[in-house]
Amino acid sequence: MIIAIADTLRKSCRDDDVVLRLGGDEFAVFITGMLDKERAETFFDRLFSNIEHSATIFDAKQ
Repeated sequence: MIIAIADTLRKSCRDDDVVLRLGGDEFAVFITGMLDKERAETFFDRLFSNIEHSATIFDAKQ
């Protein structure tokens, strides 16, 4: 599941954004140019939707 989340994070970000796994199940994302709340909310809505979709696919494979 950690690999699926990492892959989803990477695919949800742009090429110039930075995605890091800090350890265990902790991740950090540095998104350049994310200066307003509305853009951040849009990004995180899309990110969490993508994570939910990845979890569903992962569960189906089990």
